[in-house]
Formats: sequence, C-alpha cells, structure tokens
Amino acid sequence: NSGQSQSGESSQATKGSLKGLLGLGKNQTCTIKNAIEGNITEGTVYIAGKNMRGDFTSTINEAKVESHMIQDGTYMYSWSSAAPQGFKMKIEEIEKSETESSTSNQQSIDLDKEVDYDCSSWNVDNSKFTPPADVQFTDMTSVLQQMQQTTSSPKTTTTPPNSGASYCDGLTDAHAKAACKNAGY
Repeated sequence: NSGQSQSGESSQATKGSLKGLLGLGKNQTCTIKNAIEGNITEGTVYIAGKNMRGDFTSTINEAKVESHMIQDGTYMYSWSSAAPQGFKMKIEEIEKSETESSTSNQQSIDLDKEVDYDCSSWNVDNSKFTPPADVQFTDMTSVLQQMQQTTSSPKTTTTPPNSGASYCDGLTDAHAKAACKNAGY
C-alpha cells in the first residue's frame, strides 16, 4: 500500500521559519538544521493544523542538550534534558510580548528564525502533541504578563526598585528560575 503520489508530496529542502511552516496549516513533518556561532541545532518538527511539536538536539560548547517544544493552540510547552522541569506559556501572551519587545536570546528554537528544513507529509499521531506526564510544567504566563507591563510602561528617569534584577529572581522554585533564565528573561 504505497499510495503516495509524487504530485507535490515529495519532500523538498528549503529555508524559512517554523512560524511560517505552522502558518501553512498542513500536516507535515520536517527535519531542521540551524547553526548559530558554532552551536548546531538539529531536530524534527511535527505539524498538524495549529499543533506543533519539535524535538531538537543542540550541541553547545561540545555538550549535547535535547530540548522539546509542543504548541497545542493554547499553550506552548518547553522542556529539556538539562532540567527535570519544564515551563508552559499561553501562546497569545507570547505573541503579545513578541510584538512589544524583540529581546529574545533563547537557547531553544526561535520560531521566527530562519532555518533549513526538509518537509514531507505524515499520518498525524496526536499523542505527539501531549506533554509528557513525568515532566512538571511551571506556568510562566504571569511572568510574561509582568514583563509586558514593565516594557510597555513609559520609561522614566527614576530607577525602579528592582533595577538590574531578573524577572526570574522572584520565582521561588530553583528549576523554574533556571528555566526562566534559560528562556532569556
């Protein structure tokens, strides 16, 4: 039963952003490769409608780190082999913060960054879009909302009391704080 037609279904290597791929709304799986300043990230992305999952392996300073991301239309979940905990954020809040500030130095895959990818269609497996039960996810949505209030408020010459402090410093859980800082906050 090899009923795959060759009319436009064959895989094709190209460049573009993961957000652009997601915007196509097609059911496809893509292998991606991205190299920034010697840090190489390779992985597989699964897309079905508004759902996306990415499994990536990054080599940073000779160390391999596996990171994972799931976007289910409401939340984006992110976790890695470097920490037993992950974090989740509401997608609408991420998009709001992206329009208000473009400061993002994430080690994980940036959805707007151009990557090399090679895609083909796949038979959707919805279990790919279910976050793992053995990872505890900290909801970072409120941190993101606080950041937006701070970045969208007019700048004054007076120094705010938490000047120089990271948004993550207010988190009590060490893993959540590490994940927060790792995400560039």
